[in-house]
Amino acid sequence: MDFLMPIINHMEDALVVTDSHGKILLFNKKAFDLSHRVLIQPLSKDKLVEHCLAEPRKEIVREVYRNITLKKKPERSFAEYVLDDHATLYLEFSYIPILNKDTVEQVLMFIRDVTQQKVFEKKLVNNIENTQYLIEAANAMVIGLDTRGYVTSWNACCTQITGYEKNDVYARKFGDLLISTEAKNLFREALQRALANEEIKQCDLPLKGKMGESVQVLTSLSPRYSTTKEIIGIILVAQDITELTAYRKSLEQQVQLRTKQLQDVLKREQAAVELKSRFVSMASHEFRTPLNTLKFNIQKLEDSQINNDVRPRISMMGKQVDHMLYLLDDFLSYNKQEPSKIKLNRAPVAIRSFVEKLCKEVCGASNSTHKLLITWEGNSEMHCSDEKLLRSIVTNLLTNAIKFSPGGESVAVLLKNTVDCLEITVVDQGIGMNRRELEKVFEPFSRGEQVADIPGTGLGLSIVSRAVSLLHGEIDIKSQPEAGTRVLIRLPNIV
Repeated sequence: MDFLMPIINHMEDALVVTDSHGKILLFNKKAFDLSHRVLIQPLSKDKLVEHCLAEPRKEIVREVYRNITLKKKPERSFAEYVLDDHATLYLEFSYIPILNKDTVEQVLMFIRDVTQQKVFEKKLVNNIENTQYLIEAANAMVIGLDTRGYVTSWNACCTQITGYEKNDVYARKFGDLLISTEAKNLFREALQRALANEEIKQCDLPLKGKMGESVQVLTSLSPRYSTTKEIIGIILVAQDITELTAYRKSLEQQVQLRTKQLQDVLKREQAAVELKSRFVSMASHEFRTPLNTLKFNIQKLEDSQINNDVRPRISMMGKQVDHMLYLLDDFLSYNKQEPSKIKLNRAPVAIRSFVEKLCKEVCGASNSTHKLLITWEGNSEMHCSDEKLLRSIVTNLLTNAIKFSPGGESVAVLLKNTVDCLEITVVDQGIGMNRRELEKVFEPFSRGEQVADIPGTGLGLSIVSRAVSLLHGEIDIKSQPEAGTRVLIRLPNIV
């Protein structure tokens, strides 16, 4: 099976092939590298998988192989490893049996790093728990109802005001149990309006407490949505109106004041937007022409017979004009990429030759300080995209890679075009970024801590991010200080 090694070594997942008892027959480089990080012994041929594992995992793997032998169906398991640097690694193991006449001959073990997914799941669970805690501790009644009006959520404040415990109200209709007779039509209408995607604020409702007492509450109703944006019920938030009555007038005044403040802020924002648009328009027409004229005349002076003492100063003037034009281009490009101003013009692009041409342009503009090494993988060179946005993405990535790797010799450009998407990866060996810088890398005008002496506006990656978003793509950046940066762009192949 040695002829397969070049293929399996290029797989995205780690792969281990064993016999039906777990004896290792074959593994790729990713699996071997991974075994050095998480196993007590690295992988080697003819060794049982379980012998490479710590005790808690051995029995799990034995059970997996027993199940595969009996059921002859794929199995899946997850494992959590704490590495030497105290980072946690989460792995997903998929075991796929290879059958020969209903007998398991081999097992393919695919190992995938799901750390980001697990971290996201933990954050999501933590957020849900925090939200539930806030709801439970809220100083207001928070009630969840389904589309039929049955109670699904009930916090502590609800019990405090009405006397009903959660078990008293769950799976019972809120209107039948708690709404006074005279207010049933009012509540039914409010419920229907909320289920019709209307948010209702300050609706007075009389409730019946557990002991028959009347409780007047001020209520707000909002639709609840599923992940597919379907309305699945409502959230009812209420406060005892006796507490609110004393504050109603002052509250109305505060609402009016806040509304006026928001309107003032909105006016200022609109004025700022108009000012920015006028500035960009002025920059486009008023700045570029004199700058280009100045650049032309400086070039003429440099080509003429002038005093050698003056030549360095003229050269410096030329560099400053180039820098101002560069800054102006960044501002104009960023403004033009506002979603409201973009109309996509998709057309087939011969991506390989397109990127090669851009590499030559960027090399020329940077005085060929770096070699751009292009690697191509794919059956088809054609990719349907907006050529202007694609040019903006590639040019900014290449320019950044060269600019932020001073003293470097080369930048790697990897192109991979599959049926589903086009991948563009740019890798440099430059100054890199730390975690704080990565968190703000797509913010406009954000610049790293180590780039004070490198000219720029901090708009390059903001422009790239906008362009990728407009093309419905994804962008992933990995970077380490003094170890370079890797930017991966995925753009879907749209027919």
